[in-house]
Amino acid sequence: KQTVPEVVGALGVENIEDNRVNPAMRQRVDVVVQHSSSALANAEEHNSLFLMPVWRAIGKAKWIMQGRTLPKTIAITSAIVALILALIIVRADFDLKGDGELQPQDRREVYAQVDGLVTKVEAEHLKNVKEGDVLATLQSTEIDAEYERLLGERETVQEQFDAEDRKLLQRGLTDEEETQIQGNLDGFIAQISSLNKQITIYQEKLANLEVLSPMDGILLTWKPKDQLERRPVKTGQKLMTVVNPDGPWEIEVFMSESRMGHVNRSWNKAEEEKEPLKVTYILATDPGKEFEGDVVEIHGAADVHEDEGNTVKIRIRINKDELPELRPGTGVTTKVHCGRRSIG
Repeated sequence: KQTVPEVVGALGVENIEDNRVNPAMRQRVDVVVQHSSSALANAEEHNSLFLMPVWRAIGKAKWIMQGRTLPKTIAITSAIVALILALIIVRADFDLKGDGELQPQDRREVYAQVDGLVTKVEAEHLKNVKEGDVLATLQSTEIDAEYERLLGERETVQEQFDAEDRKLLQRGLTDEEETQIQGNLDGFIAQISSLNKQITIYQEKLANLEVLSPMDGILLTWKPKDQLERRPVKTGQKLMTVVNPDGPWEIEVFMSESRMGHVNRSWNKAEEEKEPLKVTYILATDPGKEFEGDVVEIHGAADVHEDEGNTVKIRIRINKDELPELRPGTGVTTKVHCGRRSIG
């Protein structure tokens, strides 16, 4: 069986003298076809060589090592090598940046203890409060209704107990009747005890309808009346924040999770040497001055921060007497000093 060569192209020939193809013309065309086929075959074979683009690039770059370009090549190569060595050998301060907030160290969040509707807000922004002061009052029709139902049920059971207890005063009761009455009394006592426990629970819920301040300080929440009054709240919902501005202050830094490996190693080294891990910081309200602090705690887990992404909280101890102004929530830019590292 004859093998038909693969067709990879076509050769177009134009004859402007005659519309007929004479034998001499056909012979010349066959010669061109043979030469073209050989050229295409050689080109395909050459192009299919392994790593041909690399060899071709090396061949084109050969000029940089010849003639007058050789000194320039040596100079540029030396400069690159010197730069790489400098990145490895030369050491500089290794500081990791993190953004944070200035906060009083003593601060407590106030949460709703029960579901309810906020009927009144007593506290005001930046006003002094004492521990136990009523910050807000809630209302819950479900708690009120269930409490009244339990009181009514206890009263009914108590009346049944009293009626059964009076039967014991009757004369002529048999031992069987006295045993039956005593059994009924024991059942009523158990019901009253259970109702008393439930009533105690609901009394606590009623008491929790008053939201109390957990500590002495000032209320940090902005316009709490506008935010909460006449609005329903759920158990565990954050309502307000109370802080003690007279106590120590700290910086809460949100450090990117990708940098925590360096920070943790420096923190562990500082603990081994029994020296504090130093931090410098700049307040957003006073960017022209730099202050110093120490790392006192690194959170054990990463959290998602709305601005910084995955971050780890770091607490920084500071000297509040050095600061020109103490305002909770002030933005802070910090640099954690992690020793010296190569520039690279």
